[in-house]
Amino acid sequence: MVEQKPRITAEELAALDAGRITQADLARSKGVSRATISRWTRKTPGAPVPYRTQLAPFWPWKVTTSHQRAAAYMRAFDHLRVRISGAELDDERTSKLIAWYRAIRANGEVLAYDPDAPPTAWRVKHGGFEYLEREPADKDLLIRVPDPEWWTEERRAAWKLPKDLPEG
Repeated sequence: MVEQKPRITAEELAALDAGRITQADLARSKGVSRATISRWTRKTPGAPVPYRTQLAPFWPWKVTTSHQRAAAYMRAFDHLRVRISGAELDDERTSKLIAWYRAIRANGEVLAYDPDAPPTAWRVKHGGFEYLEREPADKDLLIRVPDPEWWTEERRAAWKLPKDLPEG
């Protein structure tokens, strides 16, 4: 008799969609690969569109795997998850995101990506990402991309630095 592999429950789908668990966490708990979880998610009727698929049109860079561990990458990705898919982050990630916004605002910076940018001593330990001095053309955006043609009205709205931040 062939053992039936576990599938994804509605509760697990909701947790994935809300960002409370990752595909990797779910894969470990079920004893399957992350790719299997991704495939199951796509084949499950009524499953939400994976947030990475939702965010892809708004993500301007092809980031190397080693740079995906960078805090800058995680904060930028969390920013888009909240802005585009309406995800609710856990308290720790929310605090880190708000602190990131405050630092960018206080330092007058924007985030940029260059795969050849070297690591810095404390802020960009994995390299690739760099914080550049804000220029007038950056307006109220969080990021700078090399190709000005990349920007659309929707992308500008997605990448705006929030005006009002919670106290704390």
